[in-house]
Amino acid sequence: MILNQCDKLDIPVFVDCAYMIMSRNIDFDFNRKCIQGISFSMSKGFYGAEHLRIGVRFTKEYIDDGVEVFNSFEMVNWTGPDIGLKLINRFDTDYLQNKYHKKQLKVCKELNIQPSKCVIFGITDKNHNEFGNFDRGTDWRRVCISNEIGDMEDLH
Repeated sequence: MILNQCDKLDIPVFVDCAYMIMSRNIDFDFNRKCIQGISFSMSKGFYGAEHLRIGVRFTKEYIDDGVEVFNSFEMVNWTGPDIGLKLINRFDTDYLQNKYHKKQLKVCKELNIQPSKCVIFGITDKNHNEFGNFDRGTDWRRVCISNEIGDMEDLH
């Protein structure tokens, strides 16, 4: 496993959990020597929230970067986190999976792709007739199906 090599070679790793809010059955050990930071996003979980940039970053050590500088001067957009807190209080952790997983399975079946653990994506390989050219540097293709599962319609 690559993280074992990173632990052994002291290679720092940052884990981006941007899609965790809409994923299921993720079992990941963050308590590793190489993992220096992790981040989570709420912006991707709710249509319309993508412009609010709601997220949190945790690091083992201070990082001298723009985020820390802004935080040290309390230069924070409090509107985004306030809305994020309201979302956390209103929706349970598995809300997106509970609401859209059946639609994900239906859409993936119709498109002849496999559902991923993230409810807005399906997975196929490079040989798929329609999605084979979605090249992201591997033999696997991630297909966004958020429009097909209809999360945007829920706002009306």
